[in-house]
Amino acid sequence: MKKSTLLVLLVALPGLAISGAAFAGKPEADACAAKLEGEAKLIYEATSPLVQPGTDLKAVVTEAVTNLVMGGNIAKDTAETNAKKAGPCLQKLM
Repeated sequence: MKKSTLLVLLVALPGLAISGAAFAGKPEADACAAKLEGEAKLIYEATSPLVQPGTDLKAVVTEAVTNLVMGGNIAKDTAETNAKKAGPCLQKLM
């Protein structure tokens, strides 16, 4: 699979839209992630160390998911769905 195909797949991740709201922090993000399963949890684990206030969350998630798919860790067909599941937990790190 080409990297550009996956990038197109992840471009419209509305669950990762960042609003101006205040975010909770690492303990809350980790508590949220504890409820994730399978590929969504892998996405959170791969992405969370890269997220801090001011991070372009969509870009970081897209790169992490691309790497996970290319490495055979998650399926291309479920990447978008699982990124959306991990998104709210990742937003708490902002």
